[in-house]
Amino acid sequence: MGELTLAEKTQTAVKMKLAAELDDLIRQRGLSKSDFTDCVGKHPSEITNWLSGMHNFTSETLSEIAVSQL
Repeated sequence: MGELTLAEKTQTAVKMKLAAELDDLIRQRGLSKSDFTDCVGKHPSEITNWLSGMHNFTSETLSEIAVSQL
């Protein structure tokens, strides 16, 4: 495989930052990942994927997080 393009590197950095900020928010609220799973109504495997730093968040997913009981 060749080198990553600047756009790919930037996209990866943004995904990682978003996952880290979401994880920080969950911790700041004193929630476990299980609690957060309940707040957003998702399966634990999906939350694990979100927090992996490789998930491609859609505007719908971000909206769901924003209106959750966080």
